Amino acid sequence: FFNVTMAIVSALFLIGLPIAIAYYFFGRGRRRLTEIPGPGGIPILGNLLQLDQKKPNESLFSWAKQYGAIFKFNIFGEDIVVVNSVEGLREMLVTKSDDFAGRPYFYRIDYFIKDFDIVFQDPGPRWSLMKKTSMSELKQVGENLKKLEDMTIDILNDLSDDLTSNQGQPLDLRVRLHEAVAMITFSLIHGRKLSRDDHKEVIYLDQAMSELTTPTGKGAELDLMPWLRFFGNITFQFMKKLKPRADKFYDSQLKITRAEYRQGDVNCVVDGLLRERQRFLSDHRSEERRVGKECRSRW
Repeated sequence: FFNVTMAIVSALFLIGLPIAIAYYFFGRGRRRLTEIPGPGGIPILGNLLQLDQKKPNESLFSWAKQYGAIFKFNIFGEDIVVVNSVEGLREMLVTKSDDFAGRPYFYRIDYFIKDFDIVFQDPGPRWSLMKKTSMSELKQVGENLKKLEDMTIDILNDLSDDLTSNQGQPLDLRVRLHEAVAMITFSLIHGRKLSRDDHKEVIYLDQAMSELTTPTGKGAELDLMPWLRFFGNITFQFMKKLKPRADKFYDSQLKITRAEYRQGDVNCVVDGLLRERQRFLSDHRSEERRVGKECRSRW
């Protein structure tokens, strides 16, 4: 009887010790979040079923009126803090930016973008380099705004004509505005407008990717349980088909932009990145020549 009792106690100790250690290290970090108000949820899913899948902004607006300028909600065990005040945003982005700089892991986003995304990547040397380079090239592009302004005006004129042709019938402006923003963003990145066929492809890919990469969009369960992809998950099957299609299209557009690039002439973000790449390779070759010359002089 004594041996059996000791075995049970030992088993409970071995099971309880890791839980206690995990709570000690991770539970303390979550205590601060318990002080932030927010809607109650259910185990595992959290507030997923309370969040309007088609209009999440309306759910967030409703919670803001109920819980105040700063509140939280939970999706699949991940606490998400929402800030709706200028003071709170300043604290998050300026005075305590390091405390809020972490990014959640989304398997769906990682599947499509891997390490090339600056938005969902945790701060670090790579992220700092990407941010510095991107900001520098955006500033450089900003000095040549005339071409971008002309393309933007053309896109907005097309949007205006499209809305006028609707003849007063109800329509979802969000879709049309989203399409216009997607086209303007493409123009900023590549420095040109798309053909009509390519325009349709960009809109399709943008809408599909947006739906797949939102926290409550299709395949949200993959962020919590990525292993579901091995068991015939329908969303993952669609992702497998979409990724090569997206890669093929954007690679083809990148080849066109690279072919049109003239050294030192920056008309879009890709031009700036190409210039930065050439500068890096040039500096690297200069360093190699310097080291080689130094080694030869020593020998």
